[in-house]
Amino acid sequence: MMGLAEMLEAEKRIRPLPAWRPVDSGGRFRWRAEISIGDATVEGLVLHARTLATEPGRDVSFVLEHGPAGQSSVRIDRIDWKPLTPHANKGVGRPEIRWDIYPGSHRHPYYENLKADGELRTGNLPVAVDIEESLPTFESLVAFVAKIYRIEGLEFLQPPPWSEDLFG
Repeated sequence: MMGLAEMLEAEKRIRPLPAWRPVDSGGRFRWRAEISIGDATVEGLVLHARTLATEPGRDVSFVLEHGPAGQSSVRIDRIDWKPLTPHANKGVGRPEIRWDIYPGSHRHPYYENLKADGELRTGNLPVAVDIEESLPTFESLVAFVAKIYRIEGLEFLQPPPWSEDLFG
């Protein structure tokens, strides 16, 4: 069985590319795609995205996670682009980043969220690092996610159907 690190490092594909789902009760657009490694879809390996319908061009998160049938899902890695609020590491992680605060785009890398015993921190991946690349557009974000997660086919993902005046 393939481990989480192997899933993260493997060359992956998305086919077919799903569309964004309509706004949910929380006011968010959501997107979910099953991921293939090689010629096979890996059970429970998915890439999720979400964004507020009322915040065009900001507050987008992509999460790579694994949750085979009958097991809880485990978040492997997360990317937050132009978030509405800063992220604080709250005393966890490597000493040099333990108390860092990230007001802009940041990543919650798998390797930064491993505990000393090699186990992945559970939940929302509390340790983040700054994204140093400039990602001014949704398209640049998608290209970055595709590169970091090694996902072929993701480059064709269109922005969610944001509207400046969703209710007007």
